[in-house]
Amino acid sequence: MALTDNSLTVEEFETAYAANPALKDVALNIAKKLGYTPYTAAEFETALGTKIGEKTSELYTGLDNDIFSASGIAKEGTEKTYDYAKRVIGGLKSAPTTLQTKIAELERERQEAEEEYVRHIVHLAPMMDGTVSRFSYLSTSGRRADR
Repeated sequence: MALTDNSLTVEEFETAYAANPALKDVALNIAKKLGYTPYTAAEFETALGTKIGEKTSELYTGLDNDIFSASGIAKEGTEKTYDYAKRVIGGLKSAPTTLQTKIAELERERQEAEEEYVRHIVHLAPMMDGTVSRFSYLSTSGRRADR
């Protein structure tokens, strides 16, 4: 071992540990003194899984809140975020936009106005025939219509 020059490779430590298992406690104490928290593999997996679960939950809760604030559509009970987003986006995709609704309303109003115009023309047409004939007669005979 090269302890005299303050260097120790992993292989050298493993060899020393095989010869003296008490070095494990020394290594753990050194790690703690340096501010590290030593874990066994099982402890590490548990801690990592817990932390990943917390962060995943935080992320999906944020997504749920954003979807609700943007759409106004609430999440249903135990609905998963993916299913919630799919339901909301599908609903918004099939729902008419404000502009589409306004266009349909204006087209409906235009159609009603055209139908009303045709009804008035049909009603006034018989009356207009006499007026048009009289106007034609007056204009060809040289008389003024106000006489």
